[in-house]
Amino acid sequence: MQPYYPTFHDKYHKRCVGSDCNTPLQVPCVAVVENMSYFEVDGVRHLPFGAGSGERIVRDFGLPNLIRFPIIADLSAAGDGELAAAEYT
Repeated sequence: MQPYYPTFHDKYHKRCVGSDCNTPLQVPCVAVVENMSYFEVDGVRHLPFGAGSGERIVRDFGLPNLIRFPIIADLSAAGDGELAAAEYT
């Protein structure tokens, strides 16, 4: 399996990476992050987007970490108000 190198396709690309949008960054991936992967109600974890994708990617690519962030309405609202997560907690 070929390694995957993410690229950035945004307005800062030329300044940060180079002039070619298809140039790989050559930075190793160290984790898969599942954002909004679950929420809990009365101690029961619900998986609105299903389960298993993160584990499969970690296994298939031999990555060392899988990080799951929950859906937290108050945290989302804090972000909408431009507060950092550290300021929310």
